[in-house]
Amino acid sequence: MTEVETRTALVLGANGGVGGETAAALARHGWKVRALVRAPARSAPRAGWDYVIGDAMDRDAVVAAARGANVIVHAVNPPGYRGWNKLVLSATRLLRARQKALGQRRTPVIALTANTAQSDVAACLAAGADLHIAKPLRPAALLEAIAGFAGRRGDQAAA
Repeated sequence: MTEVETRTALVLGANGGVGGETAAALARHGWKVRALVRAPARSAPRAGWDYVIGDAMDRDAVVAAARGANVIVHAVNPPGYRGWNKLVLSATRLLRARQKALGQRRTPVIALTANTAQSDVAACLAAGADLHIAKPLRPAALLEAIAGFAGRRGDQAAA
């Protein structure tokens, strides 16, 4: 019998609306969900999810939480998207710099955001995200994209 490899998704922003729904969809489709959250959810923890307390702006917390993950889903967005390019993009840059400094493989990052201007998409990819998915999200397309990136390793994800 062949053992099936468990796919793990690190979800940043899993306590939020989009991040929570994305993580739940992944779990329903057989993914192991690791949720990096600043504080435990106010509601009951979701069965089967691994919760890691940390901040998406703390590169060391993200790098530690990402160990062994097949993909990182970045669903953190500041209220009203104010400072999106400063907060969200810098978190991705910090993650990439830390992975490189530690000699770690490049874990694919998929950014979920309502920032859809061409300049925002370009900035997101330049910061180190491998894919930008605009809201509103279509669950089937999102899961397909995540599964596609999760199978890639290292620099293959940076194509």
